[in-house]
Amino acid sequence: MAHPDFPQRLLNLIANTVTTFLLIMLFYILQYIFDMDFVCSCRQGVNLNGALYLAAPPLILTLVANIMKRFHQSSSFFSWRFPVSRCTNCNNNFCSCIMNFFFTYVSVSAIWVSTVLFDGDWYFCLKTNLDSSHTGLPCRKNLTYNEDRIKDAYRTDSLDWGFAVICGFLMLWAIVESCQTVKNTDASINHVVYEELQA
Repeated sequence: MAHPDFPQRLLNLIANTVTTFLLIMLFYILQYIFDMDFVCSCRQGVNLNGALYLAAPPLILTLVANIMKRFHQSSSFFSWRFPVSRCTNCNNNFCSCIMNFFFTYVSVSAIWVSTVLFDGDWYFCLKTNLDSSHTGLPCRKNLTYNEDRIKDAYRTDSLDWGFAVICGFLMLWAIVESCQTVKNTDASINHVVYEELQA
């Protein structure tokens, strides 16, 4: 005999899978749009387009994720409304809503930044723009042997930083999850002890 909540569980599983799939597709679309070979400004110093290249895609993905989460948690397709005064999963606490949004943004940013660093174009542009003797190097078509080695060195450094970002994020996530598990375990043990004392 089937469990009475089976249809609802199946619907939730399908909805979660579709939501995850759509987020992955959006990530790859953004990757395709922004990864059409990062165009370096070839001007000395840090430029606005480099900062936007790192900050905008995670912000877009975070906003879409929050909207999809809100859409997914509504009871039906036609009852969805943009949440103005309340936030999902935040117990109507504005501060916890902001923190939830911030942690989602940091998570998506870690993935995006590591992807950008794995590619190496952005880092190569940044490092050469910060060094006055190398400014404009990414914009040249034909590089000398030494310039090619400089490019390879910056791309290798970029790859190293990409691994450091993603590994650091995963380690932090694992620590937070293990602390959360210990906290939940302690709470359940305290509840059992409290129940035994009550009896």
